[in-house]
Amino acid sequence: MKLRCKAGDLAVVIYAEHLHNIGLVVRVLRPYENGDIHLPGKGFLWEVECSQKQLWVSQRRALWRHRGPVPDAYLLPLSDKAEGKTGAATRVRALPGGREG
Repeated sequence: MKLRCKAGDLAVVIYAEHLHNIGLVVRVLRPYENGDIHLPGKGFLWEVECSQKQLWVSQRRALWRHRGPVPDAYLLPLSDKAEGKTGAATRVRALPGGREG
């Protein structure tokens, strides 16, 4: 399985179950293994950290936290110069109307 992110990356949340989380910049910490937030069927999960609180719902409770799981498929790394890939930082500059994100 090819992952978009790796531990240590900065990434933008590009998809989320809760709109509040979309657009947040997170630090990818490590693979998410055990915790009280479960996301079955979402593929590979990273534990991420964000300066703003993110929203998860677990067992009908809203959980606002700085750290928690995010599926790799929901993240876009800001850059990956080591592999010559173009990340979100370059793509953001190409928004219509000359706006920067």
